[in-house]
Parts: sequence; structure tokens; C-alpha cells
Amino acid sequence: MRQVVAEWRHRAGFMGTCHAGEIAGRISAQQPVAELVRIWEDGRRIVGLEINHRFGCAFDVFTDPTLRGSLSELAMLESAYATTSRRMSEHGSQESVVVSDVVEGDALRAEMLSRLGFECYR
Repeated sequence: MRQVVAEWRHRAGFMGTCHAGEIAGRISAQQPVAELVRIWEDGRRIVGLEINHRFGCAFDVFTDPTLRGSLSELAMLESAYATTSRRMSEHGSQESVVVSDVVEGDALRAEMLSRLGFECYR
């Protein structure tokens, strides 16, 4: 997965991805990975990575640059929101909102999250 994310970052820069070395640190060791991480595939090609329930209330979605702004990316964001929200309820989270960060200048991701009802908070 790190190799795939490194390739995406090489092709697209910071928008919609992170440094490949950060992937493992974004996944909580205190919870089962199978419940927190979803790898999206299109045939045999990895096209997305969803990391849910970070810090008890947040998620990350990293997408193949060719799918940025697509219905596929929107489906990944919807899935991550739903999974994180469900896990917050199941684990009695003190947080009242689901959070996802957007890299400064990434208007496309901000617009996609806005479609799902997210608001900019900083």
C-alpha cells in the first residue's frame, strides 16, 4: 500500500494523498485493522485507501489521482463517513461530529466533502 500511495503522491503532489511513510502511523494499533481500513480496488488495481475512526472521530481517504472528483471518490468519502460515524456510536464517543482534514488549497476535496454536508472548521 505504501508503494501505491507513493506513486499517487509522485503523480499528484500533496492533493488527495499523504507521505507513504505516514500510512502505518495513521492506523490505530488499538483496534482491529480490518474494521478500520478499506482498500478500494478496480479489478486488480488499487484505487483508494480509507482509514476510519482516527482519533475516535476522524477519517482519511486517499484516492488514485485519476479518480479525483469522481463518483468513485465520493463513494469512498461516503463509506468512510458512515463507518466512522457508526464506530463513534458503537464506542460511545464524546465527539459530536465526524472530521476529515483537507490539504490547504485542495478545493476539489473540500467541494466533495461539502456535498456530504461537511463544513470548514479551520
